Amino acid sequence: SDQTESKLASYSFSSIFQKYLFERKPSQGTVMEFNTVVRRFIAICGDKDIRRYSKKDIVHFKDVLLKYPKNLTQEDVKLTVDELFKKYEGKDYVRLSAKTIGTKYLALLGTIFRFAVNNDYRTDNPVATVKVISEKQLEPSRLPFSLQQVKKITSSYVITNPPDERHIEYKYVILLGIFTGARIEEICRLRNDDIGIENGINFIFIQPDLKRQHTLKTASSRRRVPLHPKIMNDFDFKGYLKTVSGKEYVFPYINMGTIIKGSISRPVSKWFGRFLNTIGLKDNRLTFHSFRHTFKAFGRVSGIEKSILDSIQGHKDNSVSLNYGRDEYGSAYSLETMFEAVMKISAFCEI
Repeated sequence: SDQTESKLASYSFSSIFQKYLFERKPSQGTVMEFNTVVRRFIAICGDKDIRRYSKKDIVHFKDVLLKYPKNLTQEDVKLTVDELFKKYEGKDYVRLSAKTIGTKYLALLGTIFRFAVNNDYRTDNPVATVKVISEKQLEPSRLPFSLQQVKKITSSYVITNPPDERHIEYKYVILLGIFTGARIEEICRLRNDDIGIENGINFIFIQPDLKRQHTLKTASSRRRVPLHPKIMNDFDFKGYLKTVSGKEYVFPYINMGTIIKGSISRPVSKWFGRFLNTIGLKDNRLTFHSFRHTFKAFGRVSGIEKSILDSIQGHKDNSVSLNYGRDEYGSAYSLETMFEAVMKISAFCEI
């Protein structure tokens, strides 16, 4: 009602956003994503009293973004929205995808408005019913590596004869990607304190690194992951760990790098893309993230239960029952159960 609206405090969109950041304290990378969205929203719809935005504003924001160039130069960033479109008028350029607009721009914007509603700065969320229609994707954007492709990677120079300290670290980042299906950032951030052994089972413990403002993707990302004996013995990860035992990080060279958008692994990820090209695996759908798909595919073929694979990989499981009875490390399954599953993955014996 109007009476309820009049009771609400008047605050600008940008000040509500600052309140959200102060209370929620998201990771550095998430803040940077939010900043891009907020900057563009204010450029397109203005920085008004939070109550004065309507669904019409959000639809206008979406419509403008659908024409927005995907890759902006440093000069482009300084232009107003009108100047930007004038510059690109009549040119053939790559635009922001409908998927990005939906899953990033509208999702993050909706989060800010939801915060405003929850804290009585306005009564409704104008983003809630705005949708972007994406084109049907006919082929997957990410592919798993086949066993043959994994063998091509493990028989390459980086694994068999890494030339220097940097490549030795890359070697074990790749091998951990293959044998654990963990995210590249989780692997690169590992500290020596995160390596353990329990009842003869070697494992890595994936957890936040609060000292460096490193948070995990979801609550289920915090977990222990058992290591297959093959990576420990045949690929001598055991020996490598001895060489870095006095250091804070398992990959000291990588961790000396700059944190870009909250991520330490970007240079590794970019290098890996170039490396795949050099060994003849040039396909935009193959990236380091493909190892997560590979692990899932190998596990499925070996008949491992989906929920156990999810637990090993830190994938969110929406079943309520699995969220009960998690151990102190956040896992729904014991280390032994997960280790038995990893040992059943037949492809690992062939690598």
